[in-house]
Amino acid sequence: MITYNTKTKRYEEDGNAIEQAAIIALIHKLTERAKVEAKRLTARLQDGSLSREQWQEAMQSLLTSAHIIAASVGKGGRDNVTDWSKVEKKVNWQAGYLGAFGSAVVAGSVSAARASQRAASYADAAYVTFSNADVEQKAGGEREMLCRLVQNSQEGCSECQSDAAEGWMPVSDMAELGSRECGDWCKCYIEFEDEI
Repeated sequence: MITYNTKTKRYEEDGNAIEQAAIIALIHKLTERAKVEAKRLTARLQDGSLSREQWQEAMQSLLTSAHIIAASVGKGGRDNVTDWSKVEKKVNWQAGYLGAFGSAVVAGSVSAARASQRAASYADAAYVTFSNADVEQKAGGEREMLCRLVQNSQEGCSECQSDAAEGWMPVSDMAELGSRECGDWCKCYIEFEDEI
């Protein structure tokens, strides 16, 4: 049975800690699945089997679900999420762009390949939601953990490069993923002291 240990702030299976890399891999599966569905919905919008309104509603539902799951995993379970305002804000922000994007797709001013790519990019933000919820969860409690930003590639934005160079710091000093210039497309991760 998988549980979340609020003392160690780690997932465990039958009392044994689950590596953070395994949790991140599951979040990547979530975002990949959401990308596939976003592409499928957008293809249906292009072929006329969905109206723009139906597509927008389905996309918003997809994004809402992905962000809810990501935040829940980051916080150690849905019951540990006491404030959904960040998730709501992120989904509403993304939804604000869906209308114009959907209209451009219907008008044919976006190629099929570009529409598919752009639709998929909306799902990437679920990883950022997970990471920020995870950091927030680990910042609370009796003892604050240390963490550091680890870049996923050397091509990351200059702000991520700078923050990664800072090294270890208290979790409360770590800026949220998505707050740097790379925004919701950030692929960095936060490593915590108990993971090394």
